[in-house]
Amino acid sequence: MNGVGWAPNPAIGISIVRVVMGIILVVAGTQKLLGPLPFAGAQRLPATEFFGYYIPAHEFLGGLLILFGLATRWVAVLFVIEFIITGIAIKLTSAPPFGGYESARIDYMLLATAIALVVAGPGLVSVDHWLAQRRSRSPGMRLTHPDGGLKRSRA
Repeated sequence: MNGVGWAPNPAIGISIVRVVMGIILVVAGTQKLLGPLPFAGAQRLPATEFFGYYIPAHEFLGGLLILFGLATRWVAVLFVIEFIITGIAIKLTSAPPFGGYESARIDYMLLATAIALVVAGPGLVSVDHWLAQRRSRSPGMRLTHPDGGLKRSRA
């Protein structure tokens, strides 16, 4: 326990960070989906037409998955790729107001958050955690590895 009265729990902290990232992505994806499609921000990407539809759908649907903590690590890997491309390759090479550091800094924060989710997982308050707990209680299944992996074994 620390002086505040509760023990620190990084798994709850990463859950909070994940939920905030999910909210940001769902709002951004919704704004893009409600605007004119294909999304104009994809003009600097190859396959502009494809990415003009993919990016808004990815941010909205991927944001929902991140928000609820379902398939978190896999979805976060996709966001790592997206934010490396948008934050570094596109926004840093574009002029303000839709480019430059001022525009790219939210991408860098979301990139850092996505990397944290890939490394740490979704946290305690997530569908992924609930599913892992449920599987570990199934007959013939138990947690056998320190990393939390499930392995079939006879109980």
